[in-house]
Amino acid sequence: MSKDDNKKNADQKQPGQQKITLPVLKAAEAFTADIPDPDYVLPAFMRGDVGILSAAGGTGKSFWMLQASFQVAACGYCDYDLSGASVNHKDSKIGSVLYVSLEDSQYQVMRRLKSIRKHWKSDSESNDWLDDLGEDFFHILPLVGTGAVLIDAEHQATAFYDAIVEYAQTMNDCRLIVIDTLRRSHDCDENNNGAMSAVLRQFERMAAQTNAAVLLIHHEGKGSLNDSEAGTAASRGASAITDNARWHMRLQRMTKHDAERRGIESDELRRKWIRVSNEKANYGEEMAEAWLMRGEAGVLDSGNPPEPEKKRGKI
Repeated sequence: MSKDDNKKNADQKQPGQQKITLPVLKAAEAFTADIPDPDYVLPAFMRGDVGILSAAGGTGKSFWMLQASFQVAACGYCDYDLSGASVNHKDSKIGSVLYVSLEDSQYQVMRRLKSIRKHWKSDSESNDWLDDLGEDFFHILPLVGTGAVLIDAEHQATAFYDAIVEYAQTMNDCRLIVIDTLRRSHDCDENNNGAMSAVLRQFERMAAQTNAAVLLIHHEGKGSLNDSEAGTAASRGASAITDNARWHMRLQRMTKHDAERRGIESDELRRKWIRVSNEKANYGEEMAEAWLMRGEAGVLDSGNPPEPEKKRGKI
């Protein structure tokens, strides 16, 4: 068969089949292109990528994400120090955050937001920031009770998915879209690698369509509660979830073993300490672990628990 015949066959489409035009990047173009610096929305988490924030139930991941959303919208000036990494305000960029709540009702989201604002009651400048941001740069879509599914059992995007993308595109330079939670966003088999790869591809498409980072809030299995070394494997469901994500942050309550090493005897106090670890950062430097303290009404603040005994010179 001649080359012309091959080309003719390649150009012929089966009935109902869409012809694909492939994007082509020649290496020579990259050699000479003026490539901008990475645009990080959160430390090591780039705009246009899909990431995971995982934790066991009741750890505080929704509070972390609400506070981080304000920090993103405020270019870091709303300084919660949630990851242990300082924010370079000079390089930060103003943009909006869209928070899609699929697990918590509007009432619960509003309670948390009021607690966050109350946390800054003695700081008038921070309160002014929060008020301004809440009007124009941080919007929430409380979809509990609407029957919202973003990706159906056939791995296809739904009308809700399209509506979220369209809304993000109308916002003032949307930099971050939060999906809370991943499990609530789709009707696919969470334990099937093929299905979850297809789901993650849809969220990659959302990131491309909106030029925003897409962060998926995800649950961990109960077995991960006392395993601080589990890393990305602590996440519930198929390994394709974390394999396909480009960034993964994990929250975990202080384990009983760690509390003993640090001389913390009160179980109530132990449960307030939250360990933050960056388990995956494909396009940036992984951060060292940090600690947060759950305060009044669940608001998180940076802090440092007592050092482990061996670091204090004891056996």
